[in-house]
Amino acid sequence: MYAIIDLETTGGKYNQEGITEVAIYKFDGLQVVDQLISLVNPEAPIQPFVEKLTGISDSMVRTAPKFHELAKRIIEITEGCVLVAHNAQFDYRILKLCYNRLGYTYERKTVCTVDLAKKLIPDQESYSLGKLVKSLGIPIHDRHRASGDALATLKLFQVLLEKDLEKGLFHTMTKGPEQSLVSDKQWTWIQQIPDSHGVVVLLSKDEKAVYLFSDKNMYKATYQLFLSSDDHHKRVLKETKNIEAFPSGNSLMTQILHHVYLKTLKPKYNRKKKLLSNSSLIEAYQSMHGVWIAPGRTIGERAGIYMKNGMVCGYAYFDLNYQLNNPQIFEQLLTPIFPDPAYLVWIEAERPHLKWHAFES
Repeated sequence: MYAIIDLETTGGKYNQEGITEVAIYKFDGLQVVDQLISLVNPEAPIQPFVEKLTGISDSMVRTAPKFHELAKRIIEITEGCVLVAHNAQFDYRILKLCYNRLGYTYERKTVCTVDLAKKLIPDQESYSLGKLVKSLGIPIHDRHRASGDALATLKLFQVLLEKDLEKGLFHTMTKGPEQSLVSDKQWTWIQQIPDSHGVVVLLSKDEKAVYLFSDKNMYKATYQLFLSSDDHHKRVLKETKNIEAFPSGNSLMTQILHHVYLKTLKPKYNRKKKLLSNSSLIEAYQSMHGVWIAPGRTIGERAGIYMKNGMVCGYAYFDLNYQLNNPQIFEQLLTPIFPDPAYLVWIEAERPHLKWHAFES
């Protein structure tokens, strides 16, 4: 969970500043789940050059809540979050300063979008918030006001998170009193996961399946799981001692393998889902005997989903036409699976992307 924050201050001597406006967007990686936007009475005069820059005057903040009135809410909305800011060192210093005045030690992990952007979007003319978001086509409204700058920082952070899935810099650039969001050992696991279709199985210390999931990009999905603040995922990760990835090559095989592994491995934390079936499809496919062909896991390899008497009975990966054209050989390659009507629903959905190879009955 992330707390994207921007503060406007009075200006003045170092460590004598006060907050005049705060904006915090609590972001779960997909959407904003909470927010706090408020003017703040700094109980000190605002420097003239700051008033000219932000438009915030002494008269505007005179009746605004004082920091101590917002302090509890700020703690609550940032609890368990990484603070994300453009020039995070400044915002974090100001927050700690204001809490110190109340006799409270405020500590959070932080990450700076300036530092991340320099690594992930190199060679920019400027890394100021205004110029950087403009170069990315991100709109920014109410520049130099907390809500406008924080919202632009959020949009920038979303871009950086997406780019970081390939490079994995976020966890190494997260600063704070606690350990990194992803441990070095876990990061080693993640680095070994391919960015392709497949199923990922999380294993306990005795090599039993704790949890499994599938995705068109196993690496991305695994990375996001380890950054998740969801309580269910936290329980899963607490018991995870190893990870195995099973590339599938295509969307249809991903669904099939996911279903097969759920039945055979019986992972502890997976929630049961009712699969769709369609009686008309069973009738439509009844006379079919052959192989649905889809892309394989590597260049030149193909996946074959074997059907007989209208039901999926197994799958195989193969390289040679000879293996496909000889039914006896192909059947030797098969990994048998228990027939399930749900497979027909998935085949029907993927049919435009599949080729059919019929066997003589």
